[in-house]
Amino acid sequence: MHTAPAVRYPVMRSGRAGALQAALWLPGAAAVAGWMASAPKLGPPQVLAAGLLLATAFACLRARRRSPPGQLGWDGQHWRWEGASSGPGLPEGTLSLHLDLQSLVLVRFRPARGGPLWLWLDRRALPGRWHALRCALHARVPAPDAVPAQPRRGVP
Repeated sequence: MHTAPAVRYPVMRSGRAGALQAALWLPGAAAVAGWMASAPKLGPPQVLAAGLLLATAFACLRARRRSPPGQLGWDGQHWRWEGASSGPGLPEGTLSLHLDLQSLVLVRFRPARGGPLWLWLDRRALPGRWHALRCALHARVPAPDAVPAQPRRGVP
């Protein structure tokens, strides 16, 4: 069984990820604004919708401001995160892919200790390593105690 090659990839704030978030938020904002403008009188539903819209905008901006720059590394078996606040050594963790747009992906890195990090990985950060990173993202890591299947006798 082959695993993906080792790779280290820079993680930074992606302008394309911000544009995607804005593109998903703006139609909702337009719909709520149109609903509020067409209502003869603003009622609780419109006020609630506007409040939720503002809360989602605040959450997106806060997450974007807090997105940590650093390096994500794959050594063939383990994911590691090296950020400004990671301290000495590279903390290991698990990585799960949540959105794959071919040249922009959203992943969640869960270190062994501490809370998860949501990271946007952008092809533009380092195009030469993008293919190796995508191979690592889609690689299946065998369990450490897994026993390889024995070939059946008489089957070529």
